[in-house]
Amino acid sequence: MNRMISRRKYVSMTMMMLVLLFMFQFTQVIKDTGNDYHVNEYAEKSIINGSAEWKMEQKGISASGKEYEYVAFLGDVDSPLGNIVTQWCKYTKRNIQEYSSMDTLKQIEEFAPEVLLIDSAYVDCSKDTDYLRNWAKQGISMIFCNLPDVNVIAKNGKIREILGIRSVEAYQVELDGIKLFGGFLLGGDTIYTVEDENQKKRQDLNLEVPWYVAFGGTKTYIVGMVNEELIVEEEHKNEYMPAIIWRNSYENAKVFAVNGDYMSDSTGLGILSAMMAELHSYEVYPVINAQNITVANFPGFAEENTETIMRLYSRDQSDLFRDIMWPSINATMKRNQLHETVFFMAQADYEDTIEPKEDEYVFYLKELNEQKAEAGVSVNSRAKNITLLDKMVRDSAFYEEANNGYTFTAAFADDTKSAKELKRIISKADALQNIKTVIQRYDASTPIVSYLDKDVTLQNTTSDGVYYTFSQDLRMKSLQTALAYSNTLLDMYPIAWPESPNDVWENMYDDYSRNINTFWRKFHVFDNTTASESDVRVRRFLSLDYEDKMKENVIHLDVKGAAGEVWFMLLTNGQEIEKAEGATYKKVEEDAYLLKVTGNAAQIYLRDSNRTYYYMK
Repeated sequence: MNRMISRRKYVSMTMMMLVLLFMFQFTQVIKDTGNDYHVNEYAEKSIINGSAEWKMEQKGISASGKEYEYVAFLGDVDSPLGNIVTQWCKYTKRNIQEYSSMDTLKQIEEFAPEVLLIDSAYVDCSKDTDYLRNWAKQGISMIFCNLPDVNVIAKNGKIREILGIRSVEAYQVELDGIKLFGGFLLGGDTIYTVEDENQKKRQDLNLEVPWYVAFGGTKTYIVGMVNEELIVEEEHKNEYMPAIIWRNSYENAKVFAVNGDYMSDSTGLGILSAMMAELHSYEVYPVINAQNITVANFPGFAEENTETIMRLYSRDQSDLFRDIMWPSINATMKRNQLHETVFFMAQADYEDTIEPKEDEYVFYLKELNEQKAEAGVSVNSRAKNITLLDKMVRDSAFYEEANNGYTFTAAFADDTKSAKELKRIISKADALQNIKTVIQRYDASTPIVSYLDKDVTLQNTTSDGVYYTFSQDLRMKSLQTALAYSNTLLDMYPIAWPESPNDVWENMYDDYSRNINTFWRKFHVFDNTTASESDVRVRRFLSLDYEDKMKENVIHLDVKGAAGEVWFMLLTNGQEIEKAEGATYKKVEEDAYLLKVTGNAAQIYLRDSNRTYYYMK
């Protein structure tokens, strides 16, 4: 049988292949010609700097015309708890008055605070409960940010009555997990319990707590989960669960209690805002409205760990990052409409003779430009005998020669020490001259957002996109509630320099993609931003001040000190927005709205929702 093709078919096939080749090459030429990869479109000059930041007044107890002038804090503002309380007050534009003892705290009887926040280490339950009861009679609500020792609570009926504790079922119980009820933090009902191997990796919550049974009239927001065989009152299973965070109505006040160490890191920020929404008929406060993806320590330019990379992936480092990792990252970003910031690590080892490749660097700049993403610089390296300044000087020379002037406005620091060192040398390295924001790996001891110096902001990452745990998820929900802000870290350094079998791209990417596709979907209403876009919003957020008041069903919001659009979170109790003037709004979930204000004033008209509420007895 003759299988040869005719000359006519051969000519037709050849012409078709030539046309396709021309089309693809022509498309690529047009694509490259119109790609201003050397221009950072996010490199606009920052108008607001640290001198415009809203300042907290420590005095707090002078009358000023506001309904509440301050919040009172019994504790030490320099402690981990005090640090969170101070952050929360700064972010919500509340003044704070610190009290170190019950004797000095008596001043609140003259000018009542909005709320009294309590570090229980400063309460002597044997003699101070009468003070607490008297303040509750005056209508001063309280938040016990932690609880007295379980032995003290078990022996003191007065403090149990104030806290709303019916009984101490056990001095310590091992929980199976915890349950967060919807309507408190954003994100809805969530159960943190281990049911499979994947969840086992996520479990990092403290599951050993005192077992307090709250009174039936309390409102519980988080409970511990225990084996049902331990519950003796079948009729009231939910009420009998170990209480973790709850609210008691006592005398003329509301008393909130936190059983566990949930308030000493940034998880406490959203918990405090959620409690204030439970305390008032509504709660409105400024937020950042920025969802960030930080791809840190991207080492795709230098072939520095060839032997290991070839053994694991059968290809060199450049091919691995360009052909396998980059398309995967890109697909996840497009699927979720995210705007990542990729922080380049020009090279890792400055003591060898292997230098970064210019063509690889230009390739990624073009890719980022097409995706409307941003490039930044990482300060990380493996070199032990090179200073950070020398590293950045060498990097600057490479970037300048390779990219014809791309302006970096964001940098990534692995820790607080590196961030402070970066602050010191910013003016000394060309690649850092225009840095206006530093992204730092999460550190509970530093504010989520702040000024690193007068001109540079500091933004903490909030979770690890690969090693995402239960406590990180609870923190994420809290920070979305408090700030409408998240910053998810994907650290590429372990890929190029693996230290364990887990540091393999297939495993890391599977976890990262699954986490991004799952846990952030509930917050799609918030804006996705690059690091520099987020920086602009952080500056406006830190500088603004506001006043709000409600007449009939209208919230009047006056904004001060902001330049450009700013965002607020509005939490209601069974009301929904009918219309808004001077603002636009999006519904986040039931009783939660994101407001966008562009002027100095806005009016939000509320109406009662038609939802029916059921209360468990």
